[in-house]
Amino acid sequence: MNNPTTEIKERLQQMISANPNQMLGTLAGQLGISEAETIYYLPEEMRTAAPVEDFETIWQTACCWEKATFIAVTPGAVVEYMGKLPTGSHGHGMYNLHQEGIPLGGHLMIKQLGSIWFLSKPHFGKVSHSIQFYSTKGQPMFSLYVGRGADKELLPEVLEKYNNLRSRYEEAV
Repeated sequence: MNNPTTEIKERLQQMISANPNQMLGTLAGQLGISEAETIYYLPEEMRTAAPVEDFETIWQTACCWEKATFIAVTPGAVVEYMGKLPTGSHGHGMYNLHQEGIPLGGHLMIKQLGSIWFLSKPHFGKVSHSIQFYSTKGQPMFSLYVGRGADKELLPEVLEKYNNLRSRYEEAV
């Protein structure tokens, strides 16, 4: 009998080989698993896990990036913000985003956070680096992408900071 884990991994590899730009949600739907599980089956060089307990450290480090893209997907909208990320603090059971002069604000329900993944994968034909935040049910909560300049290329300083942060977790494995 074949190992289901091996079968999923092989199917995912074939799907990525056929179209490396496929969205994680699409891949998850075709495989019949959650989006967070999909990341687990990606090639190791594409993904690095970070402990949920490090959320605040990761967020505060990303606040030092010159530019990021924050994306939150809901059943009725895809919300994108590009710019500096606001600092935040814990309160009322959430992580509250607020910083004078930064238009992104709101409340992140971190109690529902189930996993954090650093992900490097093609997206719309360009290499993309992000931090993906998933709920305890394996559903996307929000993501942070390394910012791009006017030429649509990754900002080198931001990419370097992203790689430095990611490497902390690669070394911990």
